[in-house]
Amino acid sequence: MKKKVMIVVIIVLILLFPFFKNTFKKYMAPDKVLVVGHHISDHAFTFTKEIKDQKKIAEYENLFNQIKFSRGECDEDTYPDIILQINHKTGIFTHPLHIWMKGDEGIALIWTLEEPEIGKLSSSQVETLKRIIQ
Repeated sequence: MKKKVMIVVIIVLILLFPFFKNTFKKYMAPDKVLVVGHHISDHAFTFTKEIKDQKKIAEYENLFNQIKFSRGECDEDTYPDIILQINHKTGIFTHPLHIWMKGDEGIALIWTLEEPEIGKLSSSQVETLKRIIQ
């Protein structure tokens, strides 16, 4: 009798494990995750790294707010070197930020609903960005 009860308990725990795992993961996930990626084709990109450190994410947001964007066309012929995006726990995410490295400086492009917006990154901003994503 004890063996049957023990077997039933083990089976029930095995069946409930995915439910508990997903529930735990949902509540323990950070509020924001900074994802880093690159282009894989003309219209697709993939994210290969997640940064969950909230201090680094706050530093990235501060860096993003310092970039002066203006409307215009991007004349880059190659794919960007880095693509960054913040994913929120609730499923909301920011527009991807495309960055081309040009020596010590960088060019940033973000697509909005109207037109793409272009900004320039100084050498100190590029160094800060590199430190954040490493």
